[in-house]
Amino acid sequence: MNAQTPSLKLWQHAVEAVAAVCAAFLMLAIMPKLMPSSDLMTHLTARVQAVLVGSFYPAQERDNISVLLIDDKAVAAQEKGWPLPYASHARWLTHLGTQYQPRAIFVDITFTQARKDDSLPQLVAALCRLRDQGVPVFLAALHNEETGQLAVREGLASPAGEPPCFTLVGVTYQAHQVDRFVWNYPLWTAEDATGAARSSALAMAQDVAGLKVVRLDEPMALTWGVDNRGVQRLGAWCRHAGPVAAEMLPPRLRALFAGEEVFKPICPYGRSLTMGDLRPQTEADEARLHELLDGKYIMLGAAISGHNDMVSSPVHGAIPGVFMHAMALDNLLTYQGHYKRALEWELPPAWPLFWMGLLVVLVVHMLRILLWQPYAARAPQRKAWLLARWPWLHRLLDDTQPGRTAATPSSWAHLPHWLLGKTLALLLFLCRKLARILITSAVVMGVVLGLQRFFEVGTLPIVDLVVMALAAEWLGWTAKVMD
Repeated sequence: MNAQTPSLKLWQHAVEAVAAVCAAFLMLAIMPKLMPSSDLMTHLTARVQAVLVGSFYPAQERDNISVLLIDDKAVAAQEKGWPLPYASHARWLTHLGTQYQPRAIFVDITFTQARKDDSLPQLVAALCRLRDQGVPVFLAALHNEETGQLAVREGLASPAGEPPCFTLVGVTYQAHQVDRFVWNYPLWTAEDATGAARSSALAMAQDVAGLKVVRLDEPMALTWGVDNRGVQRLGAWCRHAGPVAAEMLPPRLRALFAGEEVFKPICPYGRSLTMGDLRPQTEADEARLHELLDGKYIMLGAAISGHNDMVSSPVHGAIPGVFMHAMALDNLLTYQGHYKRALEWELPPAWPLFWMGLLVVLVVHMLRILLWQPYAARAPQRKAWLLARWPWLHRLLDDTQPGRTAATPSSWAHLPHWLLGKTLALLLFLCRKLARILITSAVVMGVVLGLQRFFEVGTLPIVDLVVMALAAEWLGWTAKVMD
């Protein structure tokens, strides 16, 4: 009988592991339908995970992309109001092409609706000059409702018989319906008989960087970079990111040692400048402009008060939409076209999610078998050690362990002593539970960070997996499935 005990235990552990996997996968598939509020909890947790993942995002391509913003000061200097005349855009583009040598330019302003402005030919001429100088230009466009193709206003076209002066790219996206954050980025937009329109980030990665990007059914799961230390702040409304450990703490706790600054959102990840910066005052300013613009991907967009071209990032809050396209391009360049996929849980799960789910659930299950069960079994030894070291604890801890029948004070004189013992026992119990949750979560988060990079999966399904796997263990759902 004793010889069979190890095999019986091994068999029992295997059955428990299968039950844990089945419980987690079942909850992942049906919980959002049974409890819609679970989606909200997932997204609240996902914001923390997004900061964690973004903190480890490699900054190898960050300095190759610069965001150039048309801000309120630039509009005021033109004395024309918004939208600006085409001549203003033509002058800025011409200045970029003659004074600097950008690698490519993306204009995140949709010239779709026709308006009375005789300077439109100047904009066309500026775009064609950039083409002749070897600077490819990617122009934001919207889909025509009738044809489904990307289109700009009539008259904004390359001269007949000449090569195209610019490439039209899609800029549509969809914020998540639960929290309105941008978690995913469509690389291909609406498709018609001529094929699928490419997004700005995809077109620049393919045409300029020469990346081969395989088209998949799912959009790209956007990784928002966090480490912006060393990058000039976009404004006083945001801050530089702190160390990873500090960013994981609640803001109110960090404020105790870091001040009120921690309540500000983290500034956008990439390097940025405004149109006003294109008028340097010193040689140092001119040198900085060449550093930011020469040989870089320039993402030109608007950051104007009252203008609605804003997106909500789970890391940075509300930011100009051009930063979304810059971050998507950074993702493609960093991952060399092997972008993370925005998968969702279903039955049966997609293979990347299946293997990730299997490994994460098994890790949680093995932690319980190898760490927490032996820890609970040694409770009598730990209590004996405490009582030997501090004998005065004997009366306080006697009959006050959670889970046992509560002792009652024998008289009113013993009530303070009884309450103190109960409080001490409860604190010890809570400390053990909290330590178990923190250790298990840290181990699972570390495993997930590695698996996420290997399987190329986005943040949202990962957070679903972590929450459900931990809940299945902490709430005893695995045992219920086994029963």
